[in-house]
Amino acid sequence: MFENRIAAAYVARRDLLKSTFPAAHSFLMNLQERSAPVVWLSAKKSAHVYWQDGFLLQIRFVGIGEPNTGIRLQPNHAGKLVEGTVNRCGLLFPEVIENLVEVHGGFVARWASRLDDGTLEIR
Repeated sequence: MFENRIAAAYVARRDLLKSTFPAAHSFLMNLQERSAPVVWLSAKKSAHVYWQDGFLLQIRFVGIGEPNTGIRLQPNHAGKLVEGTVNRCGLLFPEVIENLVEVHGGFVARWASRLDDGTLEIR
């Protein structure tokens, strides 16, 4: 339906995580490489992830280049959805995403936190 459009600025920011937050870098690389039917549309600071005709999530970088670098997994999108798609973030948020974090101890270890809008911040 769509083609991946991954901006060079996004790749540069993602790759900065390799030294500052290796687990986040690995997560993003695995998600991108192992999700063949998923489409990525990225800008400098974020990426929208689509599956079939639906928007799933936005991945946003926070604090790149700072000691407390992280990513946000957001159920909302910046701007408009791609024409012909619908918001399907409910397939992941909140249950699936939060269960993944819970299984890996993210809330207990405090490397993950919930924000008021349903976003999960991982640092």
